[in-house]
Amino acid sequence: MNGYGKFFFKSGATYEGDYKDDKMTGRGVYRWADGRVYEGGYLEGNAHGLGWHKWADGKSYYGEWSNRYQHGFGV
Repeated sequence: MNGYGKFFFKSGATYEGDYKDDKMTGRGVYRWADGRVYEGGYLEGNAHGLGWHKWADGKSYYGEWSNRYQHGFGV
């Protein structure tokens, strides 16, 4: 199944964005219950491509991601 939607998880996290075959794929925003936020590209459920991650303490990283890890160029 493909599309766009908003999903709520038992952990208190939410995801709003594209999905394909019931996995986050495309562009979206994931918000953890502890205040962290990731906005950017996804591939098969993991951060992938360009994205921005902001931690609850105010630190942030904008750059490339590969299979949920910071990878390549970023600040």
